[in-house]
Amino acid sequence: MKLKCLLLIIVAVVVVTLAVLLAGHLDWLKSMPVRNEGIFTFRDGFENAGTFLDLYPKDLSRWHGWQLVPEESTNELTTEVVHSGRQALKCFASVKRNDVTSKADVLREQLHFIKGDHVWSECWFLLKGGESAENVFLWDLESSTKWQSPGRRVYLEKGDVIASDLGKWFSSSVFRQPPDRALRFPLERWVRLRVHLFLSEKSDGVMEVWQDDTKVIDAHGQTLPTAKSIYDRLEVGLTANGSTEHAHTLFVDDMSISNRPLW
Repeated sequence: MKLKCLLLIIVAVVVVTLAVLLAGHLDWLKSMPVRNEGIFTFRDGFENAGTFLDLYPKDLSRWHGWQLVPEESTNELTTEVVHSGRQALKCFASVKRNDVTSKADVLREQLHFIKGDHVWSECWFLLKGGESAENVFLWDLESSTKWQSPGRRVYLEKGDVIASDLGKWFSSSVFRQPPDRALRFPLERWVRLRVHLFLSEKSDGVMEVWQDDTKVIDAHGQTLPTAKSIYDRLEVGLTANGSTEHAHTLFVDDMSISNRPLW
C-alpha cells in the first residue's frame, strides 16, 4: 500500500512538473507583450571598425555577440571581397562533427518584434562555391528567452535553394519554393536576400523572401512560435553549417532590419 502511494506521488510530481514546463514553453502564464509603436531600424555595413571587436561598442549600438563552433570556425573583418564600402564580414564554418553543428555568425539582440508586427530585413551574401551548400543557414530571427531559441530561419536545402523553417519548434512548417520554379542560390557572387514577415502563431502569418529581384518564397502560415513570443535576436552569417563533408566561407555586407518597409 505504501509503495502504491509513493508511486502515485511520484507520478503526480512528474505530471505537475511537466505541466509547469509546458505552460512556460507555451507562454500560458505570461501576459501579452506591448507593441513598440516607434520606428526601429538597424543597419550595418561593417565599416568604421579597425578590428572585429570594434563591432561591439560598450553602448551596444552595433552587434551584441557572435557564435564560433567549433574552435576552428572564424569571424573577421575583410577587405578581400566587399559589396560596398571598404570592409565586409567574413565567416568560416568548419564541417559538422560528432553531431555538433558548426557556426560562424554575428548576432544583434534587444529587438522587439511581436504578434501583428511586420519585419523587414535585407542582407548581401557571397557564398564561396565549388561544393554543395545544402544545410547552410544564413539568417535566423529568434526568441532567445524560450528554450532552444525557436524562430524563423532562412537556409539552403537540397539543390542549394532557399527555404525557411520555424526552427526548434514542435509545430512548424517549412516554407519552400515551388519545385518547378525553384531558383538555385548563386555562388561566388553577391546575392541580395530580402525577407518580409508578418508575425502570427496562426495560419495568417506571412513570409516573403526575395533572392535578388525574384520572389522565391511567398508563403502563409505560422511565423511565430506562440502568440506571446517576442523575437528579440537576429543572427546573420553561417548561423549553422549542417554538412559533415563541406566547410563553408561566407561574406556578409550591408545588412538591415526594421519594423517598417525597407523597399
